[in-house]
Amino acid sequence: MKIHWLTDGRYDRTGLSAGNVTAEPNRGPPELPLLPRAWNSVRVQVAGDTLTIVLNGEPVFERTIEPTNQRQFGLFHYVNESNVRVRNVRYRGDWPKTLPPVEEQELAGGPERMAEIPAAELPARADFDFTGGQFDPQAFAYHWNAQAANYVHPSDQGLRITMPAGESKPQVAGVHPRLRLVGDFVVTLDYANLVTVPPQESWGSGLSFKVQLDNSYEAGFEVRQWQKSTATTAMWQIRTPLGEHVYYSENDGAFPPSGRLRLVRRGGVLYFLTADTGGEEFRLLTQRPVGTSDVKAVNVQADSSDQAAGADVTLKHLSIRASQILPVK
Repeated sequence: MKIHWLTDGRYDRTGLSAGNVTAEPNRGPPELPLLPRAWNSVRVQVAGDTLTIVLNGEPVFERTIEPTNQRQFGLFHYVNESNVRVRNVRYRGDWPKTLPPVEEQELAGGPERMAEIPAAELPARADFDFTGGQFDPQAFAYHWNAQAANYVHPSDQGLRITMPAGESKPQVAGVHPRLRLVGDFVVTLDYANLVTVPPQESWGSGLSFKVQLDNSYEAGFEVRQWQKSTATTAMWQIRTPLGEHVYYSENDGAFPPSGRLRLVRRGGVLYFLTADTGGEEFRLLTQRPVGTSDVKAVNVQADSSDQAAGADVTLKHLSIRASQILPVK
């Protein structure tokens, strides 16, 4: 059994070739029970995040589906390499038998409405007010490593992260609460006084606010300055089955020195929203399927890609609401 990562012609952004293929560890019989020049029966089933393939009544393959997989079923083969015919395709699943009222349908109110989750559906809550010098280092881990503590300082205005320009320093310094999020969530960051110095090269300087879903997926905001431009970016980075890291982004030309950033996951979709300082009118930047894996970390950090670059930002408040919040040592 082999994995082929589907590409999207001229719209593809994975960087993979159309003929990419990777071998998977054998999780079935040493030889596939194929019937040559005869009709074969194959069943593809998904339970949770596990995909199983059954060929002629015998399980031949099983693997965990990436959180970015959109669970869309299809049939594929290389038309220049083989001939194949298909008959008797059947779909079965635990799907709704009736349509909900129009006002409850997903497309009735647009994605902004889907990003609004009633408080009753997110009973777990954690709030961190950083003003007045409030910061409990026991409740947070430094990111990427303990060296970040040298650049993170509580102050009356909030938690200040400073990456001085023109000095040798790590590329990232920040914090994340020692919490794991389960299910749907809403995480909101209030920040102020963002000042950046552009880099001489590489990917820039600024503020990042991201959720890490597992070892292969990260998504969130980058409020960033490059050499000649600035933007608020919704980004997501995945690791393909070939072990390659692929970065996607959608940019908003705004570069507010202060404001609010919000990440909302409902079902398997992540919504990226922004608002003015103190405002409750959030604007949707984009949305992206990310799956339902637990969030291992909510990272807030200052970025500086080289010695010339610099970033200074003050974190005011971090709010987390989720279906479930678990402590992490």
